[in-house]
Amino acid sequence: MPPDLLQCMRDTQPNGKVTNRFWQRGGGYDRNLFKPGEICEKINYLHDNPVRRGLVPRPQDWRWSSARHYAERTDGVLAPDLDSLPDVCIIDGQAYPC
Repeated sequence: MPPDLLQCMRDTQPNGKVTNRFWQRGGGYDRNLFKPGEICEKINYLHDNPVRRGLVPRPQDWRWSSARHYAERTDGVLAPDLDSLPDVCIIDGQAYPC
């Protein structure tokens, strides 16, 4: 690993201990999703992030999103593995439980 990258990862913790960290300090918000409704909610939330931020007018306009695939059934930069999403239907570009 290049030394300058290692320096960017340097994190001094509140107790004074110095560590190298890739992610931000904190508990995070990760979890396993099992219910179709939860999965759809998170997919739609992620797709809407660039719109909420004012970067694009529609989710499918964000180049780095799988939203284009959901909305237009065309492959963009990211094509999701829809077969791995149990009981999820795509209607007008939004994910819904079937």
